[in-house]
Amino acid sequence: MQQTFELFSMTFNLGTGAIFLLVLLALIAGRYASNRIILSLITLTVLVGLSIDLLNLSAVPCVLILCLSAYYFKYNQDKKLTFFNGCVIFISSVLILLHLVPGFNNPILIDNFPVSENAPQYTKYLNIDKALLGVLLLAFVVPQAKSFSLKKGLVVLGVVSVCLVLSFGLGLYSGLISYDPKISSILLGWMITNLFFTCFVEEAFFRGFVQQRIQQLSAKTYWQYVSILLSGVLFGLAHFPGGQTYTIIASIMGVAYAFSYYKTKNIYVSISVHFIFNLLHFSLFTYPFNLT
Repeated sequence: MQQTFELFSMTFNLGTGAIFLLVLLALIAGRYASNRIILSLITLTVLVGLSIDLLNLSAVPCVLILCLSAYYFKYNQDKKLTFFNGCVIFISSVLILLHLVPGFNNPILIDNFPVSENAPQYTKYLNIDKALLGVLLLAFVVPQAKSFSLKKGLVVLGVVSVCLVLSFGLGLYSGLISYDPKISSILLGWMITNLFFTCFVEEAFFRGFVQQRIQQLSAKTYWQYVSILLSGVLFGLAHFPGGQTYTIIASIMGVAYAFSYYKTKNIYVSISVHFIFNLLHFSLFTYPFNLT
């Protein structure tokens, strides 16, 4: 058995540590590195995963199909083929986000940790499948991030602040969460994994792909707000296993993330808003939610 070690309050062995660093590097470089570097990092991740049984051969076809679809989604000019690649990306992404693609043996990084006394114990996996999806979406599918004005930033701040108050207020009123300020011993590890393996991936899919594709269906102004609402509601429905109140809160914040992306055309703004909400939840309230 390989000897384990702790890094950022998470438990690794040599193999999982290598995978973690490879996908983390790929996620960080996904918007700026060359195609050759990104594809090389993905290939290394798959090869290392296969060598230590974190991936099985059954996962390779999905990764390959997603790579080809994402690559040609960016560089192909034929509308019919772009539509086809978009459908492949959507279906593959949903299956990966639901962990329905076979061949990924995601290891546990944080195991049954009591973040809050009055909450279920918290477990975090190294979701290799989601990480690879995020890398490909950021590298080939999500539009290039644009700069934005201070005025737009202030508008986003105002809308996001209202949504934060509504979300946490509903969570407290419903009893889903309770006030529980803390500095947890796993805070640093949680921050790294939540930012890169949750916020990066979910925003790349729901905003950089889904919202962007809905927006492109019509140039009319009202349709842009339809895309914000649909993106937010779809994000909320993805959290339906957490219950009705959890779904409503996720939908409210999904709309906030979608609005921030629409207003700034910058995926890193919606990623930052998503992460800030999650960090406030983790640090100030019971996490992930109250025991029933």
